[in-house]
Amino acid sequence: MGISPFQHWNSSCICQPSKIEYVDCIIKLPNPDPINFKILNIYDEGYIAILIKYPDCTNYEGNKILVFDNTIKIKNIINLKKIDPHFCDGGHISPIARFEPTERGWSMAIDFIKFLKEKDRFLIQYRKNRKKIKV
Repeated sequence: MGISPFQHWNSSCICQPSKIEYVDCIIKLPNPDPINFKILNIYDEGYIAILIKYPDCTNYEGNKILVFDNTIKIKNIINLKKIDPHFCDGGHISPIARFEPTERGWSMAIDFIKFLKEKDRFLIQYRKNRKKIKV
């Protein structure tokens, strides 16, 4: 057996510094390895929901449902070599929401995207009407 790093995180984001402690056995970590993943499902309506499987992660069988902002394009997500499911302002693509990785969670993620799109439409219309009033 080799040694494997077991990481303790202050923040779970990959851009945060971490302490590493070594142990004599291989342990599956509860936190996902951001470079070991497979995208299982995508819902793209400007905002993007993705179901990702992290095989090394122990909770929820490694499945995560992430929602990304409408400023991120699907091709950028598909081409990523690392997808960290944790929230972060560290300069890399980060989700704006996460949902439990179940059918209910997937449905909630899609409803959330529909809500965000409706909110965006409302704000655009509100700004147009506001400009008309000021003239």
